[in-house]
Amino acid sequence: MARFRPETTLNATTNADYAAMRVRVMRQVHFSTADQRTIELVFFVNGLPVATVELKTDFTQLLDEAIQQYRKKRNPLTNGRREPLLSFGHRALVHFAVSNDLAAMTTRLEGEKTHFLPFNTGF
Repeated sequence: MARFRPETTLNATTNADYAAMRVRVMRQVHFSTADQRTIELVFFVNGLPVATVELKTDFTQLLDEAIQQYRKKRNPLTNGRREPLLSFGHRALVHFAVSNDLAAMTTRLEGEKTHFLPFNTGF
C-alpha cells in the first residue's frame, strides 16, 4: 500500500516504488451512499483513503463539536447500509477531530459509544 523513504539509494526497485507514492488530500468528500453528507478532509495514500478529518475553528466551534459530529452524524451504518468510508476495517483507518489548538482521534466510529483519544503534540 505504501513505500516509505528507503535508508539508502542502493535498491533501484525500492527507490522507484518510493518515487511512485502519491499522498493526496481532498476537501468535502461525499461519504454517504444515502445522501449528500460530506467529511471536510480525507487523506489518500495511492488512492486509498486512510484518514478523515473534521475541522473546527476556535472562533465559531470547539473540538467537542467535531467529536459530537462524528458521534451523531457520521454513523458507519445508515438505514442498515454500511457507509464504506466510515466502516471499521473497510476504508479509513483513523478519524481526527481538529481545532486550532487541539486534536483527538479514534479508529472506530460506533455512534455515541465512540471513544476519542487526545492526539495533541503541544502548541
